[in-house]
Amino acid sequence: MKCKENLILFVASITYAFIISVVAKPVARLISDNPSWILNLSFIVTTYFLVILPIYLIGTNNRFANFFGLHQEIEYTEVKKEETQNNRKEDSRKSKYVKLLMCFFALQASYLTWGILQEKIMTTDYVKFDGTKEKFRDSQFIVFINRVLAFTLSGIILFFQGKLNDRTPLYQYSFCSVSNILSSWFQYEALKYISFPIQVVAKSCKVIPVMVVSTAVSKKSYKKSDYFLALIISLGMIAFLNGVPSQSDVSTATTISGVILLISYLGADSFTSSWQSQLFTTYKQSEIQMMFGVNTMSVLLTTVSLFLTDGFMYSFSFMERHPIFILDCTLTAIASASGQFAIFYTIAEFGPMIFALLMTLRQGLSVLLSCIIYNHVIEPVGILGVVIIFSALIYKGTTSEKKGKSVQSPQKDEVV
Repeated sequence: MKCKENLILFVASITYAFIISVVAKPVARLISDNPSWILNLSFIVTTYFLVILPIYLIGTNNRFANFFGLHQEIEYTEVKKEETQNNRKEDSRKSKYVKLLMCFFALQASYLTWGILQEKIMTTDYVKFDGTKEKFRDSQFIVFINRVLAFTLSGIILFFQGKLNDRTPLYQYSFCSVSNILSSWFQYEALKYISFPIQVVAKSCKVIPVMVVSTAVSKKSYKKSDYFLALIISLGMIAFLNGVPSQSDVSTATTISGVILLISYLGADSFTSSWQSQLFTTYKQSEIQMMFGVNTMSVLLTTVSLFLTDGFMYSFSFMERHPIFILDCTLTAIASASGQFAIFYTIAEFGPMIFALLMTLRQGLSVLLSCIIYNHVIEPVGILGVVIIFSALIYKGTTSEKKGKSVQSPQKDEVV
């Protein structure tokens, strides 16, 4: 009976997705050559639903799962913590500093390059041979390019390590994969409405909504120093926004769209980290296996979505008109994939707090480089706001590091 119900649901979902993607999309293009981000988002989510539903039905149905070998008994391998700790003790203090410098430069080089390129792709005009200009519009294709390279590299590493047999059900990766894709999509789309410095500074204030949600939902209590720190960050954000000159050609609706997209990014990104932590706890996979599993689903989801929404046709046509766009996409993918490996190594060697400090410094440098390269104007009060925010975050990171020295293993977070 359950199989029959699942089959009916599966057929209905395919029919629904077919109607939306094949019929409604051309209608939307007749209305406007550039549909709103809300309409584009609805099409993207619909096509994801088409992919996730059959994978979920197969993974949760015993008959299908046994046929495909998805319900195998999970054998967990305990990590030999004592051996790992003894190996780490053999490293001299000098080599630790060398590794820390390597991690610092790897993270800065990867993510500073990635930030500059993503702003270039989404905000600047590409010039044709005849001198006409146009902007690239399909954010999902950029996400696809990044995920393909990360999927390939992590797969190669697991192949040579002999660890491709991840026992985590594929549908479990689908949830954080969707949120991971959408968080990147929201981030790229937001650049069409707000500047990159505003986006980076707003993302650095993520601690504030986390505290609010945790207090309201989980009834979690915080120390007075945490609330004071959140207040300082809020004041810094207010100062920064007051120091960014408003553009007369930007409408209120455009500003609201940017804010909504930025808030959506923070929500999707928070869900991704939480779900990945749960998978780590439940299935005990490695970081590379997590990277491979999530990117496998991401490539599958974005491939189907881009095919149904003509995203491939538009993007390849854009590449033909602007060959430099191919180089930008390639460098963005390399920077994103190398950054993920740098994250894994930094957290494994030095813990999440040192990693957070390095990424906070990266955010500050990203704002500086963006202002220099793309001529963003920030008044003195805005610069003061940036200094206040990042000083507060660095202080939080250093105090947390001192309190967390007794922790034996880093929390595996923000891995994709």
